[in-house]
Amino acid sequence: MNCKHPISVAILGLALNALGADKTENERLLAGEIIVTTQKIEGSAMPQATVRAVIDAAPDAVWPILIDCANYKTTMPRILESEALTKTGDLQKGVTTCKVTADMPFPLADLVSTTEAVHHVDGGRYERTWSLIKGDYKRVNGSWVLESIDDGKRTMATYKLHAEPNLALPDVILSGAQQSALPKVMQRLREQTKK
Repeated sequence: MNCKHPISVAILGLALNALGADKTENERLLAGEIIVTTQKIEGSAMPQATVRAVIDAAPDAVWPILIDCANYKTTMPRILESEALTKTGDLQKGVTTCKVTADMPFPLADLVSTTEAVHHVDGGRYERTWSLIKGDYKRVNGSWVLESIDDGKRTMATYKLHAEPNLALPDVILSGAQQSALPKVMQRLREQTKK
């Protein structure tokens, strides 16, 4: 392959950098790091946040915690109240309507949301997605994806959240608070699944 053309060299360099970045991120995750990234969402002042981590438990040990929104008040950080309003299906495939009250720091009012969540299991991949029905937000949607690693002994967990609350605060403060809270979700999951 002749890579003397400047565009070919640039494309090859970008491809190698991308592969190196993926490998570095995976190595960091496997070493126990919790990685948070953000992505701008068109039409929204708030970015979508993504947090990834490895959980030292099989996906089928993590999954029941994520789909049981009635117990988020005990399993998730900063949740004051939680309940499942409706529930259909089973652990493999179902839909749940959840009402959750998020604890906000003083002097802000706590935030209540009702969301509809769809969950689906396909082999070693577990996915839960949700979106806002009503509440103290302009929009809320997100997802959990669990993937089996290390012959099913551990889980690669990816949590995405785009939440835009109806609060009279600068977006940069809201975004920063959200991003600093996200690693605690993974830390709590690790605590919940310790053997």
